[in-house]
Amino acid sequence: MKQSFIILLIVLSVTLLSCLDEGSSGRGTENLQSEDMMASSPQMTKMAINEDMSANENTGQEIVETRKLIKDARIAFETKDMQATRKKVSEILLKYNAYLDNENEFATEYELSNSMTIRVQYDLFEKFVDELLANEEKVVEKSIDVRDITAEFLDVEARLRTQKELENRYRELLAKGNSVTELLEVERALANVRAEIESMESRMKHMSNRVALSTVNLRYFKTLESKNFSFGEQVLKGFENGWLAIQWFIIGIINLWAFLIIGAIVFFIIYRAVRKSKKV
Repeated sequence: MKQSFIILLIVLSVTLLSCLDEGSSGRGTENLQSEDMMASSPQMTKMAINEDMSANENTGQEIVETRKLIKDARIAFETKDMQATRKKVSEILLKYNAYLDNENEFATEYELSNSMTIRVQYDLFEKFVDELLANEEKVVEKSIDVRDITAEFLDVEARLRTQKELENRYRELLAKGNSVTELLEVERALANVRAEIESMESRMKHMSNRVALSTVNLRYFKTLESKNFSFGEQVLKGFENGWLAIQWFIIGIINLWAFLIIGAIVFFIIYRAVRKSKKV
């Protein structure tokens, strides 16, 4: 009986060992086959690498898309025809669906100039600037400033979320309030939180607007030819400037009439006091 039990154990051990060897040899064969396939098909390896790279690029693109960038540009150039340049700028504004924030025209003896503040869509900013300067030979200024406000935007967004959660809690307390004193305290705190929320929402709206619409400060000007005045013209100009100076002097005295009256009164009082002291 013992001998038959020992023989049975030996048979089972041999069977298990043979099964283990087959499993390991099978796995080894599979590994060798997979290695051979990868080695024999470099295209598959390249595809795998490209897939990993594209996945990383997509992640990078998602990060870039979440960034909040404010773009500003300052442009100035000289032109020979103010009207033609104004027409060109108007056509470019219409083409890129941009709009004028403000416009100022100036005229002096030496030049004519026009200054504009333009808002244009963020993704059209570079093309818009390039087209404004196309065929312009006398560009005197071109500066582009890019500011990353992602951290500030995310900070305000997080604080806004916290304030809204606090507002909901105050509203729950307001619904459960028992005494008048508790209700007044909760309403006061709720009003403060509401003011903070409105301020943050306004700030986020302003930042989002600055990001969505880039700003272009444009100035174009025309230099006027200087006149060469003759001696007689310079003499007349001198008389005109002298008469103008006299007029401004009279106007200045008139503007100071109150101080002149007070000064005269003070002088009269001092003069009377001095005369009385001399008589004594």
